[in-house]
Amino acid sequence: MPPVLATVTVRAALPEDADAVARLLYLSSAPYYDRVLGRRRVLARLAALYTRPGHTVSRETCRVAETADGEIVGAVVAFAQSQARGRAWRFATLAFVHRSPWRWPQMARLLWAAARLTPRPPAGAWYVDALAVAPHARRQGVASALLAAQEELARAAGASVIALETEIENAAARGLYERAAFVAGERRTASRCAAKLLGTRGMVAYNKPLGD
Repeated sequence: MPPVLATVTVRAALPEDADAVARLLYLSSAPYYDRVLGRRRVLARLAALYTRPGHTVSRETCRVAETADGEIVGAVVAFAQSQARGRAWRFATLAFVHRSPWRWPQMARLLWAAARLTPRPPAGAWYVDALAVAPHARRQGVASALLAAQEELARAAGASVIALETEIENAAARGLYERAAFVAGERRTASRCAAKLLGTRGMVAYNKPLGD
């Protein structure tokens, strides 16, 4: 296993991190963002949305992993489970503003399919909505550092469990979560139509109870 990037610092995202965070979040779910925000302008739109409060990719939801020389190599989005529905609706509303009206029916189908396929996190959970690491920094402890920082935030917020999900076929992510003591839970299998829209066969939930 490659050495851990010992000099990585996990910190709150700053306004000037918009472009770096947008690139990383895009890596976490490129097919989804391409379809919702439009492939040709997806990074610019993600960066613009990052500056708007109250939704799933707002700056206040983000933490980043930064190397000693100032490179942002990882990002995580997380918030209280009680905020999930409101933040998702706010993101959808802002996404529609960025697209032409003739695109709206397709976007609505995609968002509806994604909502149905995503396992619901437990009540009182701290919900990790997205986690991404730059390709050249993977397998060096960056994702583990981001998850460890989220555990601290979850405890501070009084959460009893950290919840997240990933694609059933994403073996690398599933291995990471299982090594970090997350336990696999609910699985949702995509219909043929949903699989075509979302680019996945289904989703599996992972939860990590937080002891005293």
